Amino acid sequence: MILQTLGKLELHGGVCSRPKSLLLLSYLAVEGPQERPHLARLFFRGAVDPLGNLRTTLHRLGREIPGAVQVDSTRLRTTLTCDAQQLLSRLDAGDLSGGAALYSGAFLSGIYLPDWSEPLEDWVYARRVSIARRVRSAFLALGEQAAADGNFHAGADLAERACWLAGAPTPTAEELKRLLLLLTAGQSVMLGQLRSDLVPEAPWSVAEAQRTLSASLPVQPRTTAPPQLRTAKPLEAGDLVLGITGFLNHAVVPAALRRYTERYPQARLTFRELFSSAQLEALTDGTLDVGFVTLPIEGDQIAWEQLWREAYVALLPASHPLARQREVPLMALDGEVLVMHPRPVHPPLYDHVLKLLKHNGVVPPQLLEGAGPQTRNQFVAGGFGYTLALPSWPAELPGLARRPIRYAAHQQPMVMDGAVAWHRTRVSAPAAAFIDIVLALRAQGTGRG
Repeated sequence: MILQTLGKLELHGGVCSRPKSLLLLSYLAVEGPQERPHLARLFFRGAVDPLGNLRTTLHRLGREIPGAVQVDSTRLRTTLTCDAQQLLSRLDAGDLSGGAALYSGAFLSGIYLPDWSEPLEDWVYARRVSIARRVRSAFLALGEQAAADGNFHAGADLAERACWLAGAPTPTAEELKRLLLLLTAGQSVMLGQLRSDLVPEAPWSVAEAQRTLSASLPVQPRTTAPPQLRTAKPLEAGDLVLGITGFLNHAVVPAALRRYTERYPQARLTFRELFSSAQLEALTDGTLDVGFVTLPIEGDQIAWEQLWREAYVALLPASHPLARQREVPLMALDGEVLVMHPRPVHPPLYDHVLKLLKHNGVVPPQLLEGAGPQTRNQFVAGGFGYTLALPSWPAELPGLARRPIRYAAHQQPMVMDGAVAWHRTRVSAPAAAFIDIVLALRAQGTGRG
């Protein structure tokens, strides 16, 4: 028999469903042998006869699980194996991978006793935090090992698990520093959310983070000053090619265009409407000066600064039952067909969306692909599924309903991050001037999502 305490409280291989009995077994399994008076005060504080109540509980346990609790002198101990104790034993032995793999959820998640004592409640929450912190530390160490071997994406995946670990508290300053380094080096799709929640700016570039992790050097974050752009020639009118998608709805972009043309009225601007991946290719081959793209960005040739963030909303057929609700619970979308862009259009964003859904427990049974938003809207209006949209996108076709998504406490809100991007080493003078304007507007808060 094994006592599961991670993710839920349940006895496998035996018959016992009383929460207090299972909690008593959990306490003994994790804390070791205990004195009877201490257990009586902890579990039956406020009762007329705490020791009598403990005897009754032990008698019931003896009938349901013979031999589960044994008496050594005045102390009680359990013979049951506990998953939390197995996890801690592996971590203590240095088996970080094996220990972390046993973590299936927060310690005693969902347990609540209406009559439990304050010390017992404090113990549950304190143990929950301490175990989660041990597991987070293991994931961080494993991530740093992977990054030191050059596998930065694996390091970022482990950092993501460490950061959004069920039951774990807000990262400490030291944990945050390690998380940011790993997420930056692996260009994690979750990096923007961590930056927004805990730090105002990214302290490292991708290259700096990768070098630091590879060389195991002391962490030296760069300053948060705007990037120094190397210009090829003095500013002159003309030859500024900008990439756009659908994000001119965000105030920072048109504001930057207005300010640039006011400052340089003779400048010649050329616009190319391209999906984000195509913009990144054009920035790499030199046919585009500045782009406005969605994150994440793969590779280290492209420099970028985040400009905005928006939470996804669900776009449903107006006749769908969920359209009658003001908000759509995310789990209600599980089992529904998802309409989204084909992966070749923008592979990082495609992977990002599916990863976010899977992270939150939603796996679409089928994907229906449409390259442009209007095509996807037509599929949804025809009743073929739902899609994810942004509040700033233009009004949709008739027959559609746009609804905010409601998340459970354990779920991570789904957002899209947008950025201004340019080639890291090849920046023209007009491009440098335009980027400076964009970043200045961002600093002023223009267009923040």
